[in-house]
Amino acid sequence: STDMHSEWRLWLEDASGYSLEGSKETVGFNPMQSDTQTLFYHKSWGLYNEYIEDIKIYIANLRPYSITNAYTTIAIYPLLFDEATETSLRITAPYGFIWSTDSDDYISSSNCSSSCVAFGGSSVLPAVESTVTNTLIFTQVYFNPNVKYGFQHKIRVPDFNPRTSANSFFFEFG
Repeated sequence: STDMHSEWRLWLEDASGYSLEGSKETVGFNPMQSDTQTLFYHKSWGLYNEYIEDIKIYIANLRPYSITNAYTTIAIYPLLFDEATETSLRITAPYGFIWSTDSDDYISSSNCSSSCVAFGGSSVLPAVESTVTNTLIFTQVYFNPNVKYGFQHKIRVPDFNPRTSANSFFFEFG
């Protein structure tokens, strides 16, 4: 249910279980997300029924943009589902990373292997919101059952790893 995106709270309790302090609003997932953005996935994170194993993320060059003055290639693969799945996909990079907004930087295939299928084809292009540049959004994608998908894109590497959020990539389907 999408209701969970607005129902995460953080509370501190004493040794007896009495509440001391807590969040009035849902705990934010992405520090770049504005309070004025109101779609359910803007608010917080959600849990999924199935576990997706072994997604690999390969960043070609981890030197920061301030040194290279260039975006680097990121490959994401394999995305594999047991059942046919039509969904949206959001990939949130760690705070400080910036996805390229140039559609020419998106390559619908990856370096996974010959068994990996192009991700969505040329008609499926991701979007990057102007205010949330660390989130790559596919509004609608279709995955056939037991088929490995992958893609490449360009991303800007920050000078430092985040200190106020997780240094992880998060995948949200649905």
